[in-house]
Amino acid sequence: MPLNKRYAISEIQKQFWLLDQQGKGPAYLVVSAFRCNELDIDRFISCLEGITREIPAFNVRFEADDTGVYQMPDSHCIQKITEICSDETEALSYLQKHSYQEMSLAMGPLVRLVHVALKGTTLSYISIVVHHIIIDLHSKNLLADLISEAYNGMPEVAQALGSDKALSYSNWQKHWLQGASSLKAVEYWKSKLANIDRKIELAETGSGEYFEQDLRLSASLTADIRVYCKEHKSDEFIVLLAAYYYLLAKYSGQKQFALAVPLSNRKQAEFKNSLSCFVNTLPLTVSLADALCFSDILRATRKALLGAHRHQELPATLITKSVSSSGLERQLYNIGYTFEAPMQLNLLGVQCKALHLGGVQAQLDGFLRLWKTEHTITGQLECDGHFWPKAMAQRFVKSYISLLEQIATKRMDTLSHLDICPLDDQQKLQQFNDSSTNFDREDLSSLTLPGLFAQQLQRSPDTEAVIFGDTTLTYKQFDQLTNQCANMLLSQGAKRRAVIAVYCTRSVEMLVAIYGVIKAGCAYLPIDTDLPGERVKTILLRAEASHCIYTKVKEPEDTANSKAIQFSLDTLRCYPSTLDPLKIDPDDPAYVIFTSGSTGEPKGVVNRHAGIVNRLLWMQTYLHLSEGERVLQKTPYSFDVSVWELFWPLQVGATLVIAQADSHKDPYKIAEQMRRYSIAITHFVPSMLSLFLEANQDAGSKLRAVVCSGEELSQPQEEQFFSCYPGVALHNLYGPTEAAVDVTYWQCKNDQRKHLPIGAPVANTPLYVVDENAKLAPIGIIGELWIGGVQVAQGYINDQARTTERFIENPFDAGKVYRTGDYARWTDEGVLEYIGRKDFQIKINGLRIELGDIESALIAQEAISNAAVVIQQEGELKHLVAYFTPSGEQEVEVSQLREQLSKCLPTYMVPRYFRNLDTMPLGSSGKIQRSALPKIDLSTIKPDKTALPKGDSYNLLMNEWRELLHCETLDPDKSFFDLGGDSFMLMTLFNRLHANFPHLKSVDLFRYNTVSALSSYLEGKPVTKIPLDDDRSSRMRAALDTGFSAPSAKRRKMR
Repeated sequence: MPLNKRYAISEIQKQFWLLDQQGKGPAYLVVSAFRCNELDIDRFISCLEGITREIPAFNVRFEADDTGVYQMPDSHCIQKITEICSDETEALSYLQKHSYQEMSLAMGPLVRLVHVALKGTTLSYISIVVHHIIIDLHSKNLLADLISEAYNGMPEVAQALGSDKALSYSNWQKHWLQGASSLKAVEYWKSKLANIDRKIELAETGSGEYFEQDLRLSASLTADIRVYCKEHKSDEFIVLLAAYYYLLAKYSGQKQFALAVPLSNRKQAEFKNSLSCFVNTLPLTVSLADALCFSDILRATRKALLGAHRHQELPATLITKSVSSSGLERQLYNIGYTFEAPMQLNLLGVQCKALHLGGVQAQLDGFLRLWKTEHTITGQLECDGHFWPKAMAQRFVKSYISLLEQIATKRMDTLSHLDICPLDDQQKLQQFNDSSTNFDREDLSSLTLPGLFAQQLQRSPDTEAVIFGDTTLTYKQFDQLTNQCANMLLSQGAKRRAVIAVYCTRSVEMLVAIYGVIKAGCAYLPIDTDLPGERVKTILLRAEASHCIYTKVKEPEDTANSKAIQFSLDTLRCYPSTLDPLKIDPDDPAYVIFTSGSTGEPKGVVNRHAGIVNRLLWMQTYLHLSEGERVLQKTPYSFDVSVWELFWPLQVGATLVIAQADSHKDPYKIAEQMRRYSIAITHFVPSMLSLFLEANQDAGSKLRAVVCSGEELSQPQEEQFFSCYPGVALHNLYGPTEAAVDVTYWQCKNDQRKHLPIGAPVANTPLYVVDENAKLAPIGIIGELWIGGVQVAQGYINDQARTTERFIENPFDAGKVYRTGDYARWTDEGVLEYIGRKDFQIKINGLRIELGDIESALIAQEAISNAAVVIQQEGELKHLVAYFTPSGEQEVEVSQLREQLSKCLPTYMVPRYFRNLDTMPLGSSGKIQRSALPKIDLSTIKPDKTALPKGDSYNLLMNEWRELLHCETLDPDKSFFDLGGDSFMLMTLFNRLHANFPHLKSVDLFRYNTVSALSSYLEGKPVTKIPLDDDRSSRMRAALDTGFSAPSAKRRKMR
């Protein structure tokens, strides 16, 4: 091979060269290691040198200039490293360390032999290391055969290698890409990759280094799989692939995605036995949409593989470009699968056993690498520690084996019958739900809200019960007023279990009316007095309320068919202050609260005494409210959080302080009342908590606990809370109106968790995270949250259809469960993390985005007080729009805000547009009203411009970028990739710049990939770089055109 001739490289090799330029060279060393006894190392080295010298593709190095990257013939074809060690541990450590030493593509050699002899024995350890750019699985096996044959005395095998045509493959590929077959392949892959997920995402991310999770199928299971394959006219590769794809879908919740599957790409006879890198890792997609049985998935997998085989010549890099319309979409896959056995050497007179050294990093976020032995199938799940927590990887492997057992051994085919939750997870979930208690009360089964109040009345009749403004009532006084109200209602024809509407502003009358209704054996229906008249009428009609009780402060416009009763504390005094005993059962309705339905029509939830009594007794065991302590009742009574505020204090001898009307939205008025009345415990919706913390008010010396619920509480809010009130406990609760207010609890620890848990189940309330087949989801996997137990509501009032849909028979225990429509996952701690409603998870360009994560990142910024993020559509494009309120009077620079977000969020999650609001629109409950956010006219907004550096480097870069990208105008703050460039074009830019900036490294262009950032870096100005090794999302962006997620550490194993 002429030393002065250069050869073009193939598209397959380009991806490895580009990744090497990013500083990832050691990630792509293919290492085959062995433990040998009686090895003649001199003979072995001679054989290896002789063979590699005759392999054209092994005798090259790679150089680049302005015109491209080329293979240059090189006479130095092998590097030898030898050592003698005294023990096996030392030997293996040396072997691993030197096997993964960096290779220089520009200098060579690209083949290495590491030999470690064990002192005083005939044992030795060797590794054959070849850079992935010149080898693939097929070549590795060919190389093993050549080495074995040469060592065993067949040297003539190497002489035929000189005719290897591997170096001409790039020319063949170039010709093929200009033909009709390539156009067909492009259209095929476009059709397969349209509207599918390019990235598999898990609910939980890890924070560790690379690790491997071993997997071994037993001999009996392997035998069952082989029988199954025969019956279904398939093979192990396809069956195991189909099960893997299905399990990934279950773990990620994604229905269709691309999975990396390497194909040999050697359909042409002239390259059948060439030694080089031909492998093409293709994005396999399997349609699960219509699959009812695993056999359906098996057929779909076989079909997908056949299609991929027919079109395997189109390089993954070109597939990526053909399906990408912007720089943000250029990733084909992040999880892979292959059958790849270790290299096997058969050397005469030598006991040679293949070793698995273990690597530093997987090729992708996850790669399942399996191989067959005579009786078993074994392998590893290679895991990027940033993607997989170890516990989840272990769980995944257990699920995989269990799934295969159900399919092959138990012959279960129907998907709805397949269970992916491992047995030990099921046992743990039972423990997590072990919340059964009677609160040390023998009368639990007969308790009602009036009964609990009556018991406390006997204990503390003269204790302060209620405070409103300057009005104070003792338990006895309050009892008499509520008895009078109940007698009034009974005299007006109120019947047991009837629904009675309460239409009052926040006042003593409001509280008296509520207690009067439940004492009369009826269910109270609170109605917001600020609602439009038609809405009030609709609610009354839907609930079939028999009566509507109100005061003269504000009268309803129309009480429909409900009997209107106006009252005041004075008018009540004409009724008896004692009440004859009434029968009220725990299963009787206690209250009805209307919530907004998905169709816009209100739906009324009927909750029983038993459910709310359980919730209140649990709260007392949790927070231990003492006699004489005070609770602030400030939540609008038409929201279910108000229920515990209204009833809990008066069951334990505490004092209920009713907040001033309409003060619940004013942080200063709230703080003033907390100080004035020495409040011990109060509640905030997180949005309102942000406003309260921003006001930075003294909340009084008695405050000991704040309860949050109603929205997701973020880590920045938690951190700010403890900064303002370090001695106060913060509790994060979750629950729907359909399950007696709250069903989980978590005491915040200010421990810098990314996501705050919603916690563990409250007493007697089992919780289930299930998949779409109503099977338990494994720990850590997202599913829909179902609620069981005593707190489940009766249903929706006078709406049997919706009740039947949402309240179903409990498949795991007795009674009913409520299907929340919320998504959550269990953690190994035994607590739940709230993921959100399905409609709060959106996708842009095939990438799943959690709006809550973006909002948390915004709120974490010092300059931001509150934030909301929405999707706004412009034509076919979807854009993220962020609304925020500043924390001070200083103007928030959007460019700085965007830069700060880019440090903690993937690029695709940084909003495109920002809107500064004086105040965030809040509903009456304190929650953000997203529908009230002002819509932005996207066409009128220009990209924000920052002060741009105007040095020589800036102008030079602008000119080079314009020429390379063929655009006259470009945004200097926009990424090279976002402007249409790719990694190979970026390397062309590097070659052009190198003469003027000799200190510039190729990796710098990936780290500073905007004109502004790169020019600042070149001029020594402060600039934020993209950390290729620390930020996984940025690493992926840095290798967008390769079809891979770029690796984060030093080694990727061969595909």
